[in-house]
Amino acid sequence: MIIIISQAEGEHSTVFVMDWLHYRQASYRRINGSDAIQHFSYHISNTGESELHASGEYLQDITDTPNVIWYRRWMGRNVALRDSMRLGGDDNFINVFNFIRHERSTLRQHFISQVKPIHRLGNPDKDALNKLDVLTAAGKAGLTVPRSIVTADREVLQNFCNTTGPVIVKSLKDPAMLSYQGDNFVSYTAVLNNEDIASLPSNFFPSLVQERVEKAFEIRIFYLDGQCYAMAIFSQSNTQTQVDFRKYDKKHPNRNVPYTLPPEIISSLHTLMQSLDLNCGSIDMIKSPEGKYYFLEINPVGQFGMVSFPCNYFLEEKIADWLIEKDHP
Repeated sequence: MIIIISQAEGEHSTVFVMDWLHYRQASYRRINGSDAIQHFSYHISNTGESELHASGEYLQDITDTPNVIWYRRWMGRNVALRDSMRLGGDDNFINVFNFIRHERSTLRQHFISQVKPIHRLGNPDKDALNKLDVLTAAGKAGLTVPRSIVTADREVLQNFCNTTGPVIVKSLKDPAMLSYQGDNFVSYTAVLNNEDIASLPSNFFPSLVQERVEKAFEIRIFYLDGQCYAMAIFSQSNTQTQVDFRKYDKKHPNRNVPYTLPPEIISSLHTLMQSLDLNCGSIDMIKSPEGKYYFLEINPVGQFGMVSFPCNYFLEEKIADWLIEKDHP
């Protein structure tokens, strides 16, 4: 039996993989994060033994030992966001949101600890990586990373900029997505110039600043159990996407083409993913005009459709076949 742990909202890539599983007549079951909360109970005895029970027969397979689990995604943060808005009201919104988020996180961790598959795709303990740890690990794996600093001191920041030249600022964790008075806002990587630095107070919230690496193009790579499927993104031809290609220009989209990475880069990426105990994930890199490769970051649960469809990689089929192979070794 193949078990897919996903989320209900906006997870189209999960559906495409399931289409291939259905076509291959595979035995599989999808469980969304909300299902695990609503239809499972957790029993702990006087002696501390914990058991996982499914309240519906259609979820019963998870309580046995599945051959393979694909840890796609647990649950969208919008679920906790809506719950907190409904329960907390405007005055207590932040407190209620954080409370619900931590409650769900605790339940998720226990759920995962009770399920012991023989094989897994994805690592539920690594679905939110520490960017600083990953940059350090990437350097040890033989990859070049941008010179970086995390500081809350304006003078330290200015000295760093004087040494490195142009810099960018980005979030330490996932980009923020906020709604205010009917408008939606997303944090992007941005250029930090001298005027910006001069306007800062002497001390500010700790921020991640990196040297601005000149780009010939950006590279998005989907890593699947030792194989790298890379796509070149010509983001520099559009001023809107030059700093962060996620500022999509839907009227004039970037040109995306399949790309072959050098063997030594593939080897280093494989070493990095092994050191992080990951067998899949989306990797961002840059190729400079001089031909040098820079590693940026990894999203362990990143979307792979954006690489699969433009490049005709058929990653959805490849993932389905990987799951079937592990289900029937």
